[in-house]
Amino acid sequence: MPLSGLLLSPKSGAAPKALVILLHGWGSNAEDVAGLVPALELGSCWVSAPDGPMAHPYSEVGKMWYDLENPAWPGLGESKALLRDHLEGLIKESGLTPAQTVIMGFSQGGAMAMEVGLDLSLGGIAVFSGYLHPEITQAAVDPSTPVFITHGKQDAVVPFRAAEQTYQFLESNGFQASFTPLEMGHEISIDALQAAQQWFRDLGL
Repeated sequence: MPLSGLLLSPKSGAAPKALVILLHGWGSNAEDVAGLVPALELGSCWVSAPDGPMAHPYSEVGKMWYDLENPAWPGLGESKALLRDHLEGLIKESGLTPAQTVIMGFSQGGAMAMEVGLDLSLGGIAVFSGYLHPEITQAAVDPSTPVFITHGKQDAVVPFRAAEQTYQFLESNGFQASFTPLEMGHEISIDALQAAQQWFRDLGL
């Protein structure tokens, strides 16, 4: 079953300059993360904000990519396959290339962005307050994809150390990685948005 969610066309009606996929965190949803589009200045892009395929246990409207409360993380494999199919389908439909495609995610969504994108040659991956799935460290990766990481030093949900470890892994595997530590908690602050905007502009997309 394909992923549901939101698909936003460029405001100008012109051909999109890039395809951006926004992935929400645990317990959030597509509508919530789509609210970042104006703040990230993605008005000239084709933007997809899919919903995670699993219902969240504590929210009637929340979704998740896999069950974080179970140490086995049930649903991770299925969500990865669905997201990969979703990404490939959008690239075909949009007429854009993988190099014109950026996948961004917050928290669990950031982890999924790396889960799906680190072995592909994409335009970029942006991770807000995310973390690296341990099995990725043993898998094949494609260091041609630029990666942006921002994380709060006071994050009480995903420890700051997780971001440091992610950055170290990317650096050691030859990625062009950008790491922006910030004085914030588990959130996407104005400073995080501004740093992401600059990174996106630097990509030339």
